[in-house]
Amino acid sequence: ELPALCGALAECGAQKVAGDLVEVSATGFLASLERARAQSRPSRRAGALDELAGAAAGLLVAAVIADDAEVGATLSAALGADDERLRCGMPTLRVIAEFAPEQLTVGAIAGMAQIMRERLSDRIARPARDPDDWSISTPDTCACELCDKLRAFLLDPASRHMDWPLAEQRRRHVHDRIDSFELPVRHETRRSGQP
Repeated sequence: ELPALCGALAECGAQKVAGDLVEVSATGFLASLERARAQSRPSRRAGALDELAGAAAGLLVAAVIADDAEVGATLSAALGADDERLRCGMPTLRVIAEFAPEQLTVGAIAGMAQIMRERLSDRIARPARDPDDWSISTPDTCACELCDKLRAFLLDPASRHMDWPLAEQRRRHVHDRIDSFELPVRHETRRSGQP
């Protein structure tokens, strides 16, 4: 509803009020974007980023209507800052294409579309992963010896299996790390001999 409100304000000669409203809304949106990105579980992070697409679309169109190029550029840069944010940026462009297709070639929205094209082109240009490369990168959120060993195992392109005798507390920590980051590995506790 923000674009309609900003349009009405602009028609009444209250362009400054529309700009102020866009700036306040952008501050709130950027905080929401950072909260979404801070989610540790990838599935929750992806869901939170997906949910922001409608708000991002409305805010970008409102910035164009309010003639606030600075806010538009800030939003475009934030949504195109890294590959993860494509998760929000691409659906944002799709929403804009549905309700305001004429805006896709204007100002910050056109700039964002260009950023998204470049990001996608870069991803497509990456070499295919070697079929014998089993490495998995993980976030470095814990520096304990267990996580260091887990990270080393996961980063080794040739490693596919590891027996790792651990006491219950230590085992629980490793299982928690694997589960909380939703790593694509299977772990099981064998209860014969030393678990």
